[in-house]
Amino acid sequence: MRKFSLLYILIVCCKTGLCDTLDYWQVFYSDSVVTNVSLENNSNVINFEASAINEKDSLIVIYSNEILCNNCRSVLFIRDEKNRKLKLKEAKSTSHKVSISLKKLYQFGQKNKSVYYNVYHWVETDEGKGSSMKYIFQMRFF
Repeated sequence: MRKFSLLYILIVCCKTGLCDTLDYWQVFYSDSVVTNVSLENNSNVINFEASAINEKDSLIVIYSNEILCNNCRSVLFIRDEKNRKLKLKEAKSTSHKVSISLKKLYQFGQKNKSVYYNVYHWVETDEGKGSSMKYIFQMRFF
């Protein structure tokens, strides 16, 4: 009876998403870690002082997942508040790194009067099944 109860609890937990895989993102400003993001902790807003941004400064986002999938397509993209797609990075694995020029992003925002940028992630399995688009964090310049 005890084995049955344990099995039942495990099945219920997995059905409700508690046994879901862990998506994890590390966000860097040039060489310094700005934040670590998981789906349980994705209410991050990253602010950048526009006057302090140099030509070489970049935002680096590294995505990883606990399950390796060499045939999966992993997509990272940025949209402004007007829902315009600004940057797209695709990789053929469940882990990838994308680097974005902060100066160019800021200049785009100035030109188009963008106030903030939302960063999203999406994965498609080798069977063609896609995960839902996941919001990771928001960026703002002041």
